[in-house]
Amino acid sequence: MDKVLLAARYVEGDLTDVECNEFESILPYDKELQQLLQYYKQINFTFSSKIFNNEFGSTIGDKNVNNVLSHEQSYVMEEAVKISKKINFKLFLGLTALVLVVVFLWVAWKPGTYPKYQFSNEAIVKSLELAPYPGFKEAAIAFDDGQYYEAKQIIAKAYRQNPDDIRLANYYAMTLLATDCNETVKDVLAPVYNQSSQYASLSAYIMGLTYVKEGNHKTAMEWLGRVKKAAPEYNSSQELMSVLSN
Repeated sequence: MDKVLLAARYVEGDLTDVECNEFESILPYDKELQQLLQYYKQINFTFSSKIFNNEFGSTIGDKNVNNVLSHEQSYVMEEAVKISKKINFKLFLGLTALVLVVVFLWVAWKPGTYPKYQFSNEAIVKSLELAPYPGFKEAAIAFDDGQYYEAKQIIAKAYRQNPDDIRLANYYAMTLLATDCNETVKDVLAPVYNQSSQYASLSAYIMGLTYVKEGNHKTAMEWLGRVKKAAPEYNSSQELMSVLSN
């Protein structure tokens, strides 16, 4: 596997147990991989911080969408250029490609953002604090401090040990969604989704938001429509479906 992609998947918690163990075993002896990991984490952290700290503004009107998006794209590319001065050209190209993927995935969501429907930073932290899994309180602290990579690694480790636990999968998917790992959300939730589970509605809501972020409103509404009336997410899912259908 390409080292740039390998480092990115490690940061996003997207490696299997075997891959993760192999990565960590070679990391101490591979300077290039160490360098890639450091710089990808830097890009990942600074960009995520911009999103969660909402430094670009909490709302975007139709008239200034393009200006805001241009600002955000310029910011991320400026970060990539700074890093490019420290690494060789081949690694820069790979890193820039990954950064652009992050930018365009997020930009696709931002103009149609529905802030009241997505999980806030505070809600995620609170959920992690109350989760009945070892280490999740530490993950909550890390997430609250803006250490999203460290938080995801704790949660990913627990998930890899029990990937069939739909409740655990929901916690993992929630943090993945918040950090724009959309495809991984699908990989995590789709195999364990079960309508008879008491946690199925939350899974459906997370999947719905994932497709909203990608601009796939048809599939988003299919998932949002699976949220049960008794679920806490029901009203939000119905409102969001109404917005998407207009």
